[in-house]
Amino acid sequence: MKKLLLVPALALGFVFSVTAQQADEAETAVVTSATQDFVEIAVDNLPQAVKDAAAKDYAEHTISKAYATADALTFKLELADKAGETSTVYCDAEGNWIKQEEEK
Repeated sequence: MKKLLLVPALALGFVFSVTAQQADEAETAVVTSATQDFVEIAVDNLPQAVKDAAAKDYAEHTISKAYATADALTFKLELADKAGETSTVYCDAEGNWIKQEEEK
């Protein structure tokens, strides 16, 4: 009888350990993506989807500087408003906004 209870308990423990390991790997991926290196590029070289998203969602701003990762999949945009104040936003090549953790 004890062996009957032991087998499901061990199986359940194995499932939880695999799930915890997968969560740790996903967490590492997020940290890695937040520390990507960006290279400055010309605003004209941004993908059209990125320019369209900025024009739609940040209509009161202009793109003052643009940066891209080496693989050109993630973009960092410095936006300036009419008062000259700047803000930084991140997006992917399809114009989807990415929330980045601020560096400490």
